[in-house]
Amino acid sequence: MNDESLGLFILQAFAAIFVIIDPLGNVIPFMTATSGFSDEQKRRLSWRCGAIATVVLITFALCGTGILHVFNISFPALRIGGGLVLLVVALRILSGEHFGGSHESSQQQDSKVLSTGVVPLAIPLMAGPGAMTTVLVLIEKSENLTQSIVVLLCIVVVCGIAATCFRFSVSLMKRIGQTWLTTSSCLAGLILAIIAIQFVLDGLREAFPRLAS
Repeated sequence: MNDESLGLFILQAFAAIFVIIDPLGNVIPFMTATSGFSDEQKRRLSWRCGAIATVVLITFALCGTGILHVFNISFPALRIGGGLVLLVVALRILSGEHFGGSHESSQQQDSKVLSTGVVPLAIPLMAGPGAMTTVLVLIEKSENLTQSIVVLLCIVVVCGIAATCFRFSVSLMKRIGQTWLTTSSCLAGLILAIIAIQFVLDGLREAFPRLAS
């Protein structure tokens, strides 16, 4: 494997994971879910969300293949099904629907703050079905250990970026503005739709080799 092919895989893996997690687009749901929290609580939540999402996605990337074998699911089926899931996610993003939902905030119980860091912020806002499918497909497409490590590193980096965006969400909204964030989210949805269709095409070609001829 030459440097050019490795560089292309790094870009593909990073772009796919970045788009599906959508750090900038998720700032608005994060602010909605933490509207009643103190600055210190938001700071703690931002890093907690990043850590939880990282662990969940890495675990699924490493163990997801075993789960597929247990349920006798083929890789072409995974690519096609995963592509369809990603396409649905992309269409929801393009329609302006957020995945975080609303969550009643509370400053009286710290347990509520911690639970918000798990649901809905870490799961499914960051580590949702689309992100899980994406990392599993990328791991399956990895041709060697180096590419597999690249996927895991991309998960860590993107989740770190998302946590940083959450941490500075208030300043980010003031400097960038909601209009730009909404626009970037729609662009991310369009890119995700293209990636999803490519996943489906790859799965069809693998399941039906004659389509590739």
